[in-house]
Amino acid sequence: MQLDISFPSFGILYTPGRAFLFLKGSKQCLSGQQKYWTNPLFLAYWSDYPAFHTDKNVTWIFILHIMSIANTVKENARLKKLVHWMIVPAGEARPRVWVKWLVNPFVHKRGSGSCIRWRTRIDVLPFRKFTLGNHSTIEDFSTINNGVGDVIIGDHTLVGMGNVIIGPVTIGHHVIFAQNIVASGLNHQYTDINTPINQQKILTAPIVIEDDCWIAANAVITAGVTIGKHSVIAAGAVVTKDIPPFSVAAGNPAKVIKQYDVTEGIWKKVNGS
Repeated sequence: MQLDISFPSFGILYTPGRAFLFLKGSKQCLSGQQKYWTNPLFLAYWSDYPAFHTDKNVTWIFILHIMSIANTVKENARLKKLVHWMIVPAGEARPRVWVKWLVNPFVHKRGSGSCIRWRTRIDVLPFRKFTLGNHSTIEDFSTINNGVGDVIIGDHTLVGMGNVIIGPVTIGHHVIFAQNIVASGLNHQYTDINTPINQQKILTAPIVIEDDCWIAANAVITAGVTIGKHSVIAAGAVVTKDIPPFSVAAGNPAKVIKQYDVTEGIWKKVNGS
């Protein structure tokens, strides 16, 4: 197989359950049956490329050409601005409809048995990761936004009604998010008093929720926080610092009030709680 990766163009051919990517360029790009397309819609005939009937080959073509496209866009300020406008309307945080329908399904990962209810705002953009694990659910009235950081949700995890998750956020397996929780890895710079806050730098710090956690209703998890495995965050808590594994935290700001004692095999109150 011969590949000429100097061309940043690519085409996608969709068949039920799978998308295939092809190079657009000269006959030297492909070996075997040499046939290329000149249609501006990048149409191709799948049967003409028997050498590319495996996901491995298609994946490599995808990676090489996306890298080429990304570099071209990054190096050209005007092109970068144009591409951003094509993806996201000015002044908004959600992608355009064509991106949501025609691009995101091919770049974001949905696990087997996963479910996103209809009445949600999945404001995810194709240039950052969004992953929903196997048998995980995002309930109605929730908002997911990966505009400034990836959002990764593990297997068998529930994101309950009315949650707001703004990346960078990583949620593990078997996690329960109850109702009306805010987990935001985003902050706004405010220190320059001569510049409106909404025009100052956006700051990000990743939130990590490890496996088996339960986040109760109306909790707030701030940027940069890690909540350890099998921990519980009480209703209405505001978590501003890391919570160790096997802990129960409550209050504003949240403090650890119980921890699991491995030697005795019981949950114990923390002194002063």
